[in-house]
Amino acid sequence: MAFRLRRPRGHPKRFRVRTAADHAAMRPAKRVGVDGAAVLVRPNGLGHPRFGMAVSRKVGNAVHRNRLRRRLREVFRHLRPGLPAVDVVVIARPGLAAVGVDGLEQRLRHALARAGDKAGERRRQTR
Repeated sequence: MAFRLRRPRGHPKRFRVRTAADHAAMRPAKRVGVDGAAVLVRPNGLGHPRFGMAVSRKVGNAVHRNRLRRRLREVFRHLRPGLPAVDVVVIARPGLAAVGVDGLEQRLRHALARAGDKAGERRRQTR
């Protein structure tokens, strides 16, 4: 799905993983590596998905980091209606800033699908 970055239509606080406690709660999450990022996925009991990100200075200067953050928020905004009640945190790695919006969407979809597969494997193993 190709789309353009437009003026943000909003990313309300209830859809964000914001506090240090929220980020710390992601430690037992399913971790999926994709090219240029690590994606942590964990169920939440809120009834809607939430999104967080960590973009370090290794990714690039402030302009590159902020552009990447805007792109990730936009991709999540497009994916949000189809997501279950999960917390998603993207840990950006160097090189991810060079990827376009379509590439970010593809990688995030792939990571979420793999995280769902890992959850299914764990359920089968515990039975």
